[in-house]
Amino acid sequence: MSKALTIADALAARLNGLSALSGVETFVDRQKDVGVEVAKRVGKATGGCVTILFEGFTNSDPRQSGLPSVTRRYTATVYSRPVLLTAGELPADDIVEGIATALHDWDPDETLAGILQIHVTGGDFRPDFKYLIYDVTIEVKCRL
Repeated sequence: MSKALTIADALAARLNGLSALSGVETFVDRQKDVGVEVAKRVGKATGGCVTILFEGFTNSDPRQSGLPSVTRRYTATVYSRPVLLTAGELPADDIVEGIATALHDWDPDETLAGILQIHVTGGDFRPDFKYLIYDVTIEVKCRL
């Protein structure tokens, strides 16, 4: 498995292990049709789910000598029902805050794909007719 997917799996495992996001399933988007999975998971008790997608990388400092590093970009996309109908469902903005709290400056073991730093750098709302969707940008600086 690639380092990028290893990191994506670690991010998903971190979110799936949080009690604050209990019942909100997180899975890695491996560039397949995730529509069925999203619909199935949003339909569960919490009314939401999260996907993690690797978006690419940049060279952190191309002039740097010694061990090179890159910053890998990921998007955590929160899908939820547009209107909360059932008690116990987590609002999408609470899920976004849970992601930011859990991942910003999280310090996993550096042996995991050479991770040096993890930062949540922003987020956006994405208009959609079926779901309430938020994208959270995560940057992971890694040794090569």
